Amino acid sequence: MQADADVRAVTAKIAGDYNSVPYKPLSKGSPGLDPALLFGLAGVYGDFPMRRDMDVLDLGCGSGGQLLRLGGLTTGRILGVDISRVACDDAIRQCKPLGSRCAIHCADLLDFDLATLGQFDLIYLLGVYFVVPDAVQKRLLEVIAACLKPGGVAVISYYTGEVWRQYDAMRKTVHAVVDRTTAPAEQIKAARRCLQDMAAAPGQKAMTTRIITHALAGDETALFHEIMGEVHAHATTTAFEEALAPAGIHFLNWLQPGPFASPDPKARAAAADRGSQGGYLYGVFGKYDPALPADWSKISWITGLRRAGASAYGIPVFRDTAASGTVEVMNTSTAAALDVLARGPVAWTDIQKALAAQPAGLAYLAAVKRDFLTYWQAGQITPLAGAA
Repeated sequence: MQADADVRAVTAKIAGDYNSVPYKPLSKGSPGLDPALLFGLAGVYGDFPMRRDMDVLDLGCGSGGQLLRLGGLTTGRILGVDISRVACDDAIRQCKPLGSRCAIHCADLLDFDLATLGQFDLIYLLGVYFVVPDAVQKRLLEVIAACLKPGGVAVISYYTGEVWRQYDAMRKTVHAVVDRTTAPAEQIKAARRCLQDMAAAPGQKAMTTRIITHALAGDETALFHEIMGEVHAHATTTAFEEALAPAGIHFLNWLQPGPFASPDPKARAAAADRGSQGGYLYGVFGKYDPALPADWSKISWITGLRRAGASAYGIPVFRDTAASGTVEVMNTSTAAALDVLARGPVAWTDIQKALAAQPAGLAYLAAVKRDFLTYWQAGQITPLAGAA
């Protein structure tokens, strides 16, 4: 079919581009995507036990930096898949210390037999979804749906919202100016000159200026693949929720959480799409039953909030040691819980025990949980999971 041939031509071009301009082979992965943070976030919404021997799949693993990092945090099976032969060769070299438990497959996912992949506790889809054609996007979600274990977590990075629209307009302007038949190095130079001219032009919207500045601040690899690439697709959180829900996989929150406290994943996804200008986001999805109550017994909390006295009205005041400013805590039970967290990560079960010893006992536990969600979404406390 011609449509299939057209998709194959695009994916072949993408593979060639990544072979010509590979990401740096010595990437060390991102601590912000560590399992303790991801399963901690997931545990706010459901039952997500984190195991030391978890199996990990990285779709679009590049040079293997994230896999290498996970190899030091888990003892389970680790698999990376990428379409670029150069990237896979780098990943094989970089992940050699992980031995036989780590494998790298160089393949087009359109040709991949899902039955050969197996099941995984954690799946990464980072920096890939928005640079591939629709058919490949669909296939990537099919892989996640087929391969994520119950209680497993998947992370998908994507561009969305008004930020994407402005970014896409900037990208189309660059494409109209730069000769994309020239060598990658020439394209990068020409694209950078075009962006500099755009940045200097009067009358730009503030958002457009920020996007151009961000693009110019990035490295040449990102500039080439995201701005000069074949595809730069828009996505919505609702579309991911609809595609993955039949497999029992649901939207939990963004890695940098938004105000999505609803127990209904459809409502959270809709709120995510409705309440933000968007941007480049990391959506965290989990395979669980939303009808069951969240089990906080598997998570701990950590905070930089420290008691700093009281207001003129006697309200407890906490200083944010991680950022400037203070927080007034109206609920004295919540203030007591935050005092417990001053000694480091504390399991929710231990927080409950500490509250039970307070004069009010556990009467205000539901209010404490609501306050924790509010402070979490403000970046002032963080849920963490511990490996069993």
